[in-house]
Amino acid sequence: MIKRNICAGLLCCGLAVSLAGCASDIQMTAVADDSYTLSVSGKGTAVAIPDVADLVLGIEVNAKDAKTAKENVSTVVDTVVAELKEIGIEDSCIQTTGAVVSPRYDYGDDIEFLERLVGYQAFDAISLSGVPIDSLGEIQDIAIENGINELDGVELKCSNYDEIYSAALEKAVEKARTKAENMAAAAGEKILRIKSMDEGYENDSVAYNGAVNSLFMDSKADLDAISSDSSSTVEAGTLEIKANVEIVYELAGPVK
Repeated sequence: MIKRNICAGLLCCGLAVSLAGCASDIQMTAVADDSYTLSVSGKGTAVAIPDVADLVLGIEVNAKDAKTAKENVSTVVDTVVAELKEIGIEDSCIQTTGAVVSPRYDYGDDIEFLERLVGYQAFDAISLSGVPIDSLGEIQDIAIENGINELDGVELKCSNYDEIYSAALEKAVEKARTKAENMAAAAGEKILRIKSMDEGYENDSVAYNGAVNSLFMDSKADLDAISSDSSSTVEAGTLEIKANVEIVYELAGPVK
């Protein structure tokens, strides 16, 4: 009788443990089941005002001999750099590539296309990075007055891009949360917690070329047509910095 009771007791204990294990498995499966989650996306936008710019000033000179071509280019570059520093552009914002000299040939109309050396061409460029936007008008005037004949478009930037992007990202998360709460409530469910959260593609090119200003012209003819008697101005405008998130929420089940 004692043995029989012990066996019965062991059987009951084993059954209880088995049922407890099953209950645990069911709960974990329910949590892992996608039917208990809600996936939403959120988009946030923050407005920024560009405050700095990047641009490249180029000078190309032709001459009969290589030495003269190089000297003429170097003279223009040295003068422009000196005047840029006079208006407050820091040394760290200015970089020159160094003059590059190459021969110039004339192939004429000869059917054999025989090349004939007609002179030399020298080119140099001044790269400006992170210069204040309010100095762009003076930079343009200095470039034109000193013979710069190749000018790239201005790339406007935000020096505090990371800070502004964080604000846009925060708005994206808030919108995703609001959307999830509304959808869950409409379905009679309740949000429990975040199961996963992923940041969408960050188009950080806005930090570097969010706006290209047509302040500068590409051809010498256009440059000659611009009067340098009065200083030019640049309107920075605004940039929209966007952030995207994908969030998966775990649902607690129907609201009771």
